[in-house]
Amino acid sequence: KARAQWSALVDQFVRGGLDESRTYDVLPSSTAVMKLIGLPDLPIRAGVHALDAVYNHGVKPSQMKQILDELANPQLVMIWNKGANGVPSLNVVTSMSNNDGEPFVIALHPSKASRQGKHHYLATITQKQPRAILDMVREGGALYVGGGEIAGIKDAELQAASRFAKEKRGKEARDLKDVIASRDDLPNLVRNVLYSKDLERFKSGQSGVGQTRERNSCASIAIWSRSWRRRPAPMAARCNSMRCFHELHAVLRGSSRKH
Repeated sequence: KARAQWSALVDQFVRGGLDESRTYDVLPSSTAVMKLIGLPDLPIRAGVHALDAVYNHGVKPSQMKQILDELANPQLVMIWNKGANGVPSLNVVTSMSNNDGEPFVIALHPSKASRQGKHHYLATITQKQPRAILDMVREGGALYVGGGEIAGIKDAELQAASRFAKEKRGKEARDLKDVIASRDDLPNLVRNVLYSKDLERFKSGQSGVGQTRERNSCASIAIWSRSWRRRPAPMAARCNSMRCFHELHAVLRGSSRKH
């Protein structure tokens, strides 16, 4: 249903007549990848400015209609820190590109308040130079690497950039993520890089999980954490599968530093 509605909205935009003062539904809730990296489960909305990318950035209407799939299966999610004002933003790198071979990137403003309620705002879709994307990964901006093809970037180049960030830019990467987490009130934003295998585990953990199983899962993590680190991991008073997932990752990060 969401795909059909978005497709119809793109067609209506091309014909003309959309109200520029409104925002429009993109998805009713966050994608699994967005939840995985620690974004709250909120609707995704967009204004006419995002659709203007059809005219301003060379995005074809057929590509604009694929935005929902790209949000669900991104090639890369990263923090972009090279804006004109130096303000970090959240960027979703897609599998699509323009005629010059530059990847299209979706700019998201997470957890924005409006008259329609809190939502993630799809600000724009624009092109980025492959080298600039690799530079941002080297600086520690990557949050999620999907493993698919990105126009103009070889897999070996992306892996090398990720290794450099991990080995040489650890503190800078954490500081960069702390800035956007604090500014946009994202306490669960991941500080390490996650991959498609983590997404599959997360999806498996969410499917068919009831409240009782979630509580048991968190309790198991607490017990395992005590036996491993000799002290209990901090458990949220209200635990859900997202918190459990990040709790497990926090424990794993702590154990990897010791071993």
